Amino acid sequence: MIRAIYHAGAMGEAGIYCGGILYRDQAVIEDLRDSGFTTVIAWPVRVDPAGDLVFDDVPLVQGGRWVGDTSWPQRLASMKEGGTVNRLLFSVGSAESTDFTHIHDLMAGYGTGASSPLYRSFACLREAVPVIDGIDLDNEDHLDRETIVGFGKMLVELGWELTFCPDQNQEVWLDSLVALWDWRPGCVAGFNLQCYSGGFGNDPGEWMSAIARRELPGLDLSRFVQPGLWCVHGTPCAAGEDSRCPDSVRRQLAAWAEGCGIRGGWLFLLEHLMACASSGACPAGPMTLAAYAEAIRAGIERRLH
Repeated sequence: MIRAIYHAGAMGEAGIYCGGILYRDQAVIEDLRDSGFTTVIAWPVRVDPAGDLVFDDVPLVQGGRWVGDTSWPQRLASMKEGGTVNRLLFSVGSAESTDFTHIHDLMAGYGTGASSPLYRSFACLREAVPVIDGIDLDNEDHLDRETIVGFGKMLVELGWELTFCPDQNQEVWLDSLVALWDWRPGCVAGFNLQCYSGGFGNDPGEWMSAIARRELPGLDLSRFVQPGLWCVHGTPCAAGEDSRCPDSVRRQLAAWAEGCGIRGGWLFLLEHLMACASSGACPAGPMTLAAYAEAIRAGIERRLH
């Protein structure tokens, strides 16, 4: 389904998930660079039954070899040069996918050693796109501790940090966090908590309390759980329960910041935002990248100042 969100200073941080348009449209990369967002998350990275990697619908790695556009890694790197973006994550999985089922089956059949299909694919991604800071786990199809921990350890060994993108099943995510933290403290940088769709109604304060009860040494809760909201989407554009205009995003994040001290937030999804921004159908005000980034920061900074 982001940032220096987990390495933030005093200012609130803002992340955004981006689909295949991040691959296809150079103008989007340029717009993101100066948008006010600090983290960009490329979503979704698919893992097929052979272990090959596809971004949205674009093949990136096949048979352990890079088959994507050779100019894309440098274009992604340019997004972090001279603007507001300082962190890039690639997110694996999504709702209604079978990515983690494939990951589970590949681990069961081949393990995660250097000759395994999973390792070869992600090692290729690491080499081809060194600007990636971490891998976000959006496991919504084969949610078990062994799969998350085994896959997570392989990714950490390749040099990435991890983020989790939970919507439900808190205990599985927390059990996985504890196992990884005991293995290598700090390797999980934080939770990108879905508070829309399947995660609608999630309270970041409640998740923070549940994590605190696990008593993990060195974990800074104020920077760890970052709630995510859905921008206005659909036709016609109309804000409602989990479909939010910038002002609704600001007010919700301000309430959470007042209540539990969150220090960052994120938005789903760039393509939805762009569709509504260009439709002219929403009376709620500007639906631009800059408006949403400012809404996230303004909400968080109400608590920080």
